[in-house]
Amino acid sequence: MNTSSTSFRLLCILAAAAFSLPVCAGTTLFYNGRVRILDAKDTVADWIAVQDGRVAGYGVGRRFETFAEAEKVDLVGRTILPGLTDAAVGVVRAGLELSWIDLASTRSPQEAADRVKGGLAGLPVGRAVVGRGWDQSRWGADKLPSRLTLDRVASDRPIILWRIDGHAAWANTAALKAAGFWAKDAPDPAGGRIQRDRDGLPTGVLLDAAAREAAKLIPEPGDADRREAIARVAEKALSLGITTIHNSSASLRDVELTRELLRAGKVRARFYEMISVKNEPDLAKVFRRGIEVDAENGLLTVRTVKLFADGAMGSRGALFEEPYFDDPSTHGIEITAPALLAKQVTQANAAGFQVAVHAIGSLANKRVLDTLEAVLGNQIAAKRPRIEHAQVLTAEEIARMGRLGVVASMQPAQCTSDMHWVVARIGAARAKHSYAWRSLADVGVRIAFGSDAPVESLSPWEGIYAAATRQTADGRPAGGFQPEQRLTLFEAARAYTYGGAYAAFAEKERGTLETGRIADLVILDEDPFQHGPAEVRDARVVATYVAGEKAWAAPVRLAKPQRR
Repeated sequence: MNTSSTSFRLLCILAAAAFSLPVCAGTTLFYNGRVRILDAKDTVADWIAVQDGRVAGYGVGRRFETFAEAEKVDLVGRTILPGLTDAAVGVVRAGLELSWIDLASTRSPQEAADRVKGGLAGLPVGRAVVGRGWDQSRWGADKLPSRLTLDRVASDRPIILWRIDGHAAWANTAALKAAGFWAKDAPDPAGGRIQRDRDGLPTGVLLDAAAREAAKLIPEPGDADRREAIARVAEKALSLGITTIHNSSASLRDVELTRELLRAGKVRARFYEMISVKNEPDLAKVFRRGIEVDAENGLLTVRTVKLFADGAMGSRGALFEEPYFDDPSTHGIEITAPALLAKQVTQANAAGFQVAVHAIGSLANKRVLDTLEAVLGNQIAAKRPRIEHAQVLTAEEIARMGRLGVVASMQPAQCTSDMHWVVARIGAARAKHSYAWRSLADVGVRIAFGSDAPVESLSPWEGIYAAATRQTADGRPAGGFQPEQRLTLFEAARAYTYGGAYAAFAEKERGTLETGRIADLVILDEDPFQHGPAEVRDARVVATYVAGEKAWAAPVRLAKPQRR
C-alpha cells in the first residue's frame, strides 16, 4: 500500500469537510438510512460517503451537502454495516462438500445409511462413496456407528462418511481393508486412532489421522474442481455480507488457484490464507515461499500457518488432563507433540509467519500457551498468534490468554451445536469454561468469530445470534446454555468485523467504517440490532461492497423495510 498517497487522500477528505467543499467526482453517497460504524463507541450515522474505495466521511442530518457532486444512493431506510469477516473457513472442502451426500439432518445410523444408498445411483462401479455431517449425539444414545450398517448398503466399494466436525470418519469394511486398517495388529497412525471392538476388529470409526488416511481412497479433486469450490464459497460469503474469508485449510496450490480467480475477476471477496500443515507437511517449503500481504489489489494475503495440537471433542479427540466422563478409556488425542509444536512455531516466527493453532481441550490449550510463551516471550501480542477454537479452557488459562495477548478465533455456532452433550462428555466443572466468550472478553482477549464451515453454516448472522443467546433457533434452552458467557449483539458483531480484522493485522484498514478505512460494507434490508437476536439471525443482505465497489446484490429487490 502506498502510504504517501493514502495520507494525501485523507488530507483531501479532511480539508474538504472543513471547508464544505465537494470531495471530487467519483464519490458515492449513501443516505437516508442507518449506518452502524461499529467503532468502539457504537456510532450510528444516517449517511456515509465513499471515495476511491475508502470512507470519505459520515454523519447525521444534511451535513452530507459537502458531497454535493457525489453519486447518490438512497438507502430507503436500510442499514449499512462494515463488511464481515469469517475467521475460519475450510474453503475448498466447504465448496466440494456441497456435492457430497449430506447427513447433517439424519436422526439415526440407519437413516444415514439409507441416504447413502440413495446416493449410489449414477456412481461408477467401485467408486468410493463420500458423505459428511453425521453427528451421533443427535441419534439419541450418543453411540458411535458401526461398519456393519454401511456394509448392508454396499460391500463392494469403500464408503467414507465424515463426522460433522471433520475429525472422524465412519467407514465400511471395504474402506477399512483398502486403507490397511483391517488386521487386528494394524497400528494406529500417529495423531489418530482406529476404534476397535472387544475382539480387536475395527468398528468402522476412524479418528483424525486415521480418518485422513482412509480419505486418500477418495479421488483427489483436480484444479477445475478446486477453482469451482473456491468461487462457490466466495459467492456464498458475499451473499451473506462476508467480505473477508480466512481460509483455515489452504494449500499452496489453493493459493495460486485463488490468485488466478482474482486476476480473472471471477472472485471478488478478500482471502486471508492460512497454510495448513495437514495440506503442506513440509513447512520449510512454505517458509521459503515467504509471506505476501495485500496482493492482487489488496484481496490476497498469505502470512499464516495452521498447526494442530489435538482433535475434536465430538469424536473425543480433544485433549484433556483427565479422561472423558462418558468414556474413561481416553482423554483425547495428541495430534502434535509439544516438542514438535515448539519447533514449528519457532520456524514460523523466524520466517515472519503468524501461527494459528487448533486447540480444543484444556490440556491442548495449556500446551499451546506454554509453547507460545516459551518461543515468543514478550513478543506474543505483537506477533498475534491465534488459537483456533479455544473451546474448553480453565480459569487460569483464560486469564493467561488475556495477559499474553493471544487471539481467540472462535465459532459461536459450535456452542449451540455441542451444548446438548458437552456436560455429559466432560463434566460440569470443565464445561463451565467452555465457549467462554464473556470471560475472555472481560480479560481483554481479542476475539475473532467465524463458522468453521463446512462444520457449521457459513452464515455470520446465525453466529451472532448464537453468541448473544447461546440458544438454538427455537429458543432452547430457556435463558441459554451458561448464559453468563453471552455477549451483547454489538460485541458479537464486532467479533465478526473488528475482531476478524485484528486477527489479520488489518484493524487500521478494515473492521469499522471510520473515516479513512477501506469501504468494505454490507447493506441490510433493515437494522436488526434494533429489534433483538431473532431478527439478527434472520437478517437479509441487499448488497455487499468490497473497497467501495458492488461485489454482490440480491437478485430480486427486497421489499421496503417497514421498521426503522
